[in-house]
Amino acid sequence: MFDEMIPTMQIILSQVRDSFLTPQQITEAEAENSFENEEPNAINGFPHQSWDWQQFYYYFSLKGLGNTEVFQNIIGSSSTKSTNFSDYLTHANTNFNSPCNE
Repeated sequence: MFDEMIPTMQIILSQVRDSFLTPQQITEAEAENSFENEEPNAINGFPHQSWDWQQFYYYFSLKGLGNTEVFQNIIGSSSTKSTNFSDYLTHANTNFNSPCNE
C-alpha cells in the first residue's frame, strides 16, 4: 500500500501546488540548498542538494505516518532521510502559510 499511495500523493500534490503556493513561495523554496544528499555515493549527506519538489512531495506525503513500521524502516533507519523529512516539513510549516490562490 505504501508503495502505491506515496507516488499517487506526489502526483496530486504536484497538480495542486500552484493553487496553494504563491510564485514567491515557490521561488524561495527553490532557492533552498541545504538538503542532505541521498545519493548512495554521498558522504554524510554531502554535497548538499537544492530543493527538489518530488522529494518534498514524497516527504510531505509521509506526514502523519511516523508511527508506522514502514516509515520507521525507510525514514527512521536513515539519518539522512530523517533529516530531510524534518527539514522539508519545517520549511513548509514556516513558509507555506498563505491562503489558496483559487
